[in-house]
Amino acid sequence: MIRVAIIGAGSVEFTRNVVADLCSFPELAGQVTIALHDIDRERLAYSERAAASIVRRTGAGFRVEASAERRPAVAGADYVINEIQVGGYRHTRKDFEIPKKYGVRQTIGDTIGIGGIFRGLRTIPVMVGIGNDLHELAPDALLLNYTNPMAMVPWAVYEGTPFANVVGVCHSVRDTHAFLARTVGVPEEDVAFRTAGFNHQCFVLRFRHRRTGEDLYPRLREVIEADPDGLGRRVRVEIFRRASMSPGSSTTTSRSRGSAARSTSTCAEARRTCGSGSGPRRPWTQARNLRSSPPPSLLPRSSTRSRPAPPVRSTRMCETAA
Repeated sequence: MIRVAIIGAGSVEFTRNVVADLCSFPELAGQVTIALHDIDRERLAYSERAAASIVRRTGAGFRVEASAERRPAVAGADYVINEIQVGGYRHTRKDFEIPKKYGVRQTIGDTIGIGGIFRGLRTIPVMVGIGNDLHELAPDALLLNYTNPMAMVPWAVYEGTPFANVVGVCHSVRDTHAFLARTVGVPEEDVAFRTAGFNHQCFVLRFRHRRTGEDLYPRLREVIEADPDGLGRRVRVEIFRRASMSPGSSTTTSRSRGSAARSTSTCAEARRTCGSGSGPRRPWTQARNLRSSPPPSLLPRSSTRSRPAPPVRSTRMCETAA
């Protein structure tokens, strides 16, 4: 049996989506144990019932178990999905309220800027504990981290524990690509993208038609200029107008004097670091969507054992080849 542990399973909506994704693959039928863990016993019990219901209704034949203790949940795991929120809603509010007191307004505040730093300071000690547990109890597991701040959390595991088989995952690049392709009226599979940067602070460096090589940014500019409402995404559109490249989802997380100039500077730095033309692909940064790609559970166990840890200080890149 493949053992998939979900840490922070009390995030019910997220857990339900992950379980539904896994159940959608018939090749996994009857081969998966889903081990749920959360420190909130009430929410954990609800997630257990929801997961069992999905398994039953889909006929996936998975085994579902739950534990309020982390170590039993991750022991022997092949794959561990992390979705914790340390401090909950009360502390998340402080990530916004304290910077706001000093003139910094944030729209997200969970990954970059002062809000992301606050969240990282709360989350990193817990992640170090998880990394140490995995080193002891599941040394061959692959840790898939969905918890923000995305850049800080995997880095903390690489640097602070003996466990290095961890990958940060986010839907923001995928969703940005889908939005851009839809906006210019080109099927997403016909578009070649190159997107680089940190999570929630990235830019689409290349946006071209695969077959014709046409740069699709002029089309995007035409669509934007024709819409007086700026596509309903005024901050993202304003950054595009200034930088001539589209930011990724949730790129602008704070607004203060000079923020647009800093965004343009960041965009220029991304070009200098990664280039804007074609280049070698970096397999360790390829984003995958569980709904359209084989889930992590289909990866051979041996491939995770020998997989080198990604270079943590490199600029992150997601590219779809032309």
